[in-house]
Amino acid sequence: MLRIAVETAGRTAAPSSVSCLLPSLRAHLKCARELLRVADYDMAVTFVSAERMREINQQYRGVGASTDVLSFPFHEVTTPGTLPPVEFEDEKDLGDIFLSLDTIQAQQTSHLTLQDELKVVATHGLCHLLGYDHDTQANATKMAEKEREILERCSDIDARASMVDVAIRRRASGDGDAKR
Repeated sequence: MLRIAVETAGRTAAPSSVSCLLPSLRAHLKCARELLRVADYDMAVTFVSAERMREINQQYRGVGASTDVLSFPFHEVTTPGTLPPVEFEDEKDLGDIFLSLDTIQAQQTSHLTLQDELKVVATHGLCHLLGYDHDTQANATKMAEKEREILERCSDIDARASMVDVAIRRRASGDGDAKR
């Protein structure tokens, strides 16, 4: 199951300020999870304020600044894209992704719509849940290739277009991105 929520003042509320973006994001993540063969795994996406994202980033990474996306994988993955075998049904969980719409809007490239930027950022977070990382140049290249594949196959975004490539490279370099 894919859960998407908007957190307001520490409480989870029905999505309102981002409601027009949710159908497209939900469809994109559904396709991505099917493509990655993890459609039967649970996953949560929570929109939080920039201030709440800063608090989460400080608590888990020791960084006192907001970021666009934080991913908290349920599984420890040793080979990117390959989840360990699960023994019980409740272990079929990818983890949690937190998104700060404020931060995403602030770093949004002028060539991408907010809806497309959100797909790029959510794809990046999903790749982190599956063990992809950008801690080395080789890993960053693998992660960027997987992100491009997902974006090409699951959205109308041309992932080879320069504006998307810039957004992917910005995340591969660690700008505006974090993983626990």
